[in-house]
Amino acid sequence: MQQYLDTLLSIINSSKDLRDYALAELMSLGQYDNISYEFNAITNEYKIDEELFMWVCKSIFNDKIDIDKLKVDWLKMYNNLFNMLNEVEVIYDMFKREEYEHAGLKKRKEKEIKNLLSNVEFLKNLLKKNDLKFARNVALYYKENNALEYEIKTIYPEIDLGEKENFIGGEKIQISDETYKKLREEYEELINIKIPLNTEEIKKARAWGDISENAEFHAAKEKQAELEGRKRYLENILFSRK
Repeated sequence: MQQYLDTLLSIINSSKDLRDYALAELMSLGQYDNISYEFNAITNEYKIDEELFMWVCKSIFNDKIDIDKLKVDWLKMYNNLFNMLNEVEVIYDMFKREEYEHAGLKKRKEKEIKNLLSNVEFLKNLLKKNDLKFARNVALYYKENNALEYEIKTIYPEIDLGEKENFIGGEKIQISDETYKKLREEYEELINIKIPLNTEEIKKARAWGDISENAEFHAAKEKQAELEGRKRYLENILFSRK
């Protein structure tokens, strides 16, 4: 039996059809602890294989599996999905005028992620199974979604969503003067040195010719998305300090 389970778990990293088969077999055997372990491992290392992580999310969000039997880090899963969405949106904005095909792929990925995150019924069920801290974090992610705010207040009437602008990861932003100084220095280095240098790298790489097969150009663009993401993160902390 153990060898059979090992084989099924190894299939998780294979093609989508084989993954679906392995997942169905593991569920039929009641192996939800093993499924949870694999799903958490994939979620923790989502950048290694984003397509595999998306398969995990789709399997869960689209009701292929009973969430009552899963023991996964729901907050990390949502956090990673929103991180992916932010990265995709930044990269799409950069590429849409320069490389239509690449931009199209990013746009389709953006749509897939948004479809998962807009599954309100799934999120309502998840809110009922979690606590107030989880609800606060979710409120942060969906702060522009009035319909979801209503659902959160219905489930957690004691929650004060007026505080959400002062929260990061469910906690008020309260950092020492020393930490603030370090983050401020990193921010200044980003906007005054790293981002301008990256902009020059993009200009030079673009001048080399056809960008569709220009590895240096793509690498510089990916770096730009990383820098812009870090810049937004630092701004969220520095400008929301308690």
